[in-house]
Amino acid sequence: MALFMLCIMRKPKSEIRMDIRIHNSSVKQVNVQLTGEMDALGCTKIRPQLETLATEHARQQVTLELSKVSFIDSSGIGAIV
Repeated sequence: MALFMLCIMRKPKSEIRMDIRIHNSSVKQVNVQLTGEMDALGCTKIRPQLETLATEHARQQVTLELSKVSFIDSSGIGAIV
């Protein structure tokens, strides 16, 4: 019986950054670019900004750009929702 092990090398938590950039592209639309890892640690840094964004731009369309997010777990999904 063969046993296979998969190891995923991730950066130490001290090196991981979660950044958020907000661009008002028009009166009706706001673009938000997220970069980094959207895990429990990363989301604690951006969740307050996302909550403020949702309140301040409630009447605008908010577009999330996630192409530079390298990892997302349930904490990240929860922060988005």
